[in-house]
Amino acid sequence: MSSNYINRQSFRCLLGIQAKDVQISDNLFLWKVGKKQHFAVQDQLTEANLALLRTYAPSNFHYLNADNLEILKGSFRVDKVKNVSVLIDIQDLSFKGNAFKSLRHCLNRSKKAGFSLETNFRKIEDVKKLIEEWSNNYTDKYFRDNSGKNLHFYRNNYHQDLISLFVYHQDELVAFGTLTQPDVNGYSSYVLGKALYQRHYGLSEFADVELYKLGQQVKIKKVNLGQASKGLLDYKSQFPHTTEVHYDGSIQV
Repeated sequence: MSSNYINRQSFRCLLGIQAKDVQISDNLFLWKVGKKQHFAVQDQLTEANLALLRTYAPSNFHYLNADNLEILKGSFRVDKVKNVSVLIDIQDLSFKGNAFKSLRHCLNRSKKAGFSLETNFRKIEDVKKLIEEWSNNYTDKYFRDNSGKNLHFYRNNYHQDLISLFVYHQDELVAFGTLTQPDVNGYSSYVLGKALYQRHYGLSEFADVELYKLGQQVKIKKVNLGQASKGLLDYKSQFPHTTEVHYDGSIQV
């Protein structure tokens, strides 16, 4: 059994302010940015999906699994890049044992910092301020700067009915994260998240674990954290995990 990072709730994290002509056709999600066309798919591509994509090529695709890549190759010329997704198990968040000593230290320090845990932002300006600081100070290391897409996601209330956590320190928002609702097998996708960890030691780990606790309450068992490389892969891999391959690329008729 495998997970799929892309679903009706998570694909919107790929949309920025310039995204337009967003379509949902069964399990296929399409949009445009300028003149470029994009798509992502939940579960397996169908003949109906392929028929629609023939009218939509050339197009870029995101988070495609190996089976769907082979299906595309039967109808299109495909360029691809191989990436890694991290899938974590959140059923046990006790983090016992020496392997999780550093993680426990992060969580214990953060518990004493006086954070307020809330399920929505107090005002959208809080999100904007956090994202501006994050974009200015955190993207030069190993993070992709998707901050504009994050603001677009929350500004449009795409997180409504999802599982979200907003961490405040006094009056300032210092971390946020959102999970999709679980599927029938207990799988969820980590839609987006940010933490000002340079201000507060262990904040990223603390915010994520508190978000996973909310996920446990709605019977989430495993969370697909999406794409990771370099230092971000190291961060995500400190939790009990497996990895999955996915592909980004493009199609032409």
